Amino acid sequence: MPPPPLPRRSDRPRRPASHRKPRRRIGHLLTGYALAALAGAMAQPLITFLS
Repeated sequence: MPPPPLPRRSDRPRRPASHRKPRRRIGHLLTGYALAALAGAMAQPLITFLS
């Protein structure tokens, strides 16, 4: 009885991990886009002052 749940548990984390990977990728893309937008917003006044 104890041995079967062990392989099942090992298979369960693999499935959500594969499902969470695309979500994490999307999250990284959104965070990167947000950081780029913030960096651009902060760079615009600096460029205007420099120019």
